[in-house]
Amino acid sequence: MLGMRMIQYLRLRPRRTLPNLNLFLEFLRNKIKSHNHKSSIYISTPGTRLLTEIIAISGIRSYLLSGLTDRRNEEDFLFQRLEDIESVIDVKHFRKMLPHQFVITKSPCYEIIIPSRRRNALLEIPIGKDYDDPMWETVNPFRIYDMGDFELTFNVYKSRIDFYGKSPSYVIYTLDCFALISKFIAYYRKVSKNRTVDYETVLSEYLHEEIVTKTLLNDMIPIWMRNTFEKQLLGSKDVESINTADGDTTDQDTLGTVFSSAMFDIRKLKQNIINKNIPPFEALSSFIITPDGKDFVSYYKDLYLTTNLPNNKSYIWVECVKNLRWWNFVFTVLSLNSDFPEVISFYKDLLREVRLWIYLKPWNNIPPGYPYKSYIKENIVSLYNDLESK
Repeated sequence: MLGMRMIQYLRLRPRRTLPNLNLFLEFLRNKIKSHNHKSSIYISTPGTRLLTEIIAISGIRSYLLSGLTDRRNEEDFLFQRLEDIESVIDVKHFRKMLPHQFVITKSPCYEIIIPSRRRNALLEIPIGKDYDDPMWETVNPFRIYDMGDFELTFNVYKSRIDFYGKSPSYVIYTLDCFALISKFIAYYRKVSKNRTVDYETVLSEYLHEEIVTKTLLNDMIPIWMRNTFEKQLLGSKDVESINTADGDTTDQDTLGTVFSSAMFDIRKLKQNIINKNIPPFEALSSFIITPDGKDFVSYYKDLYLTTNLPNNKSYIWVECVKNLRWWNFVFTVLSLNSDFPEVISFYKDLLREVRLWIYLKPWNNIPPGYPYKSYIKENIVSLYNDLESK
């Protein structure tokens, strides 16, 4: 797939120091900490009810009450039921999503959940190990993969993001059902080890505290950072805005001031790419997009490689929907100076992949009901024409 070709070129390179951007990210970390208390409120939402339904279909409740703890039994139990579980969110057949699954918006927002799997699930998921094992921290079954343009907010509570201002027109989530249920087994065993617990209460706590709330806040910020960087690189005057959880804009306060300085760093980096002081692929490692310091390359590679799709023709359109905005950011950076040999080689390799997609016409495989046909066709044809002209 085209995505794997992209990943082969995205390698970690030496970072350039961007002090103002680092300071802005430090302020973001503090903002997140100051609003974590909001996340402790739990109510049932369309999104958490869907996740509850998926776990119920697995039959895991009876398995947990049976007392079986052998790793092989656990693996067999899950794999035997995985296709039935994933059918709840299988995008090969249109399934109308309820509004406000995981976001609350004033304008229409299309939400879609895509089933995904890890490439080496039995190696990457610590099945049978205690929940305190640090490997579980790396297992994120539920992800926000992409969102349309939006105003950054820290208003994440009740298992949803509540947008006061500009909200996304779409949100794409991925869900690894195997990881979701495996992690719940470990979590349930931890909290029930030395005390009697109510299954439904434990499940609610797990979905809210360990899965949904963490993802909504942690995954929203790097997407907003990517969108913001791209606008700066394109010279757009439409600068992304920031809101605090109480609805007060921060344009005049410290966060807003530091944000302006951070964007100065990005424009300076842009000029260095144009002036051939920094190769474009090397520059990608200098775009830090998470408050804990992950750059674009490491974040996107981890996101892509842990949310795999089946490798067949019927899923190519899903690959496009998931990744087009991420790929566009890479193309935006490379377009600043495409004379470097690595960029030229990349374009040639990519052209072969895109030419295949033009032949396969993946937009014709989109089930009726999904609003992506023209979006995917236009983007792939445009990409093909751009690569042909280079």
